Amino acid sequence: MLGSCAKPIGTYTGTGTSSPGADKNNNNDANNYNNPNPPLEELIEPDKSLKYAIGWSQIIIYGNYAKTTVSYGAHFKTAPNHQQKEAWGVLSLQLWNRLTKFTNQSIEKPLEESDGVLPIPNGNESRYRESGLLVQLKTDKDKDLVTLFQMGYDGIYTQIKDKSLAMSLLKVVDEVIDVVYKEDA
Repeated sequence: MLGSCAKPIGTYTGTGTSSPGADKNNNNDANNYNNPNPPLEELIEPDKSLKYAIGWSQIIIYGNYAKTTVSYGAHFKTAPNHQQKEAWGVLSLQLWNRLTKFTNQSIEKPLEESDGVLPIPNGNESRYRESGLLVQLKTDKDKDLVTLFQMGYDGIYTQIKDKSLAMSLLKVVDEVIDVVYKEDA
């Protein structure tokens, strides 16, 4: 049990350099210092909780002339980034949750060759035509990597039967490629 002197210190939402204990009468980030005892519902927001990877441990993305590995917990490693260096980082919670949601849903049903191809998302045709795209998944039950997407002559081939779900996941993968490419080493 904590001693009587242990009290919550509150949450700080400012982005500047001033300390939370600074004079609150001036217009600095000290004004963003919140109630030291916020209600529990302010601390826990269900839509902002971390989603878990179910049945898989890594997504490997080859696109934009780079190899990116995203592991559970939203951690990624990419090479090369925009500075032509290796970079590491963490995806935003919102991006990770969307990636996890669509990936989890994609592997709930067996993957198999589907008919037709998907269009290239977000008008990035030149990027994928030049550098290609390959998205593989390391699942808990397969020793080999499972291919989710692969760039072809006509567009992007997928093993996900549900085209709407496949397109949703592909758009998130495209966003991941953009985010990790900009990551500083």
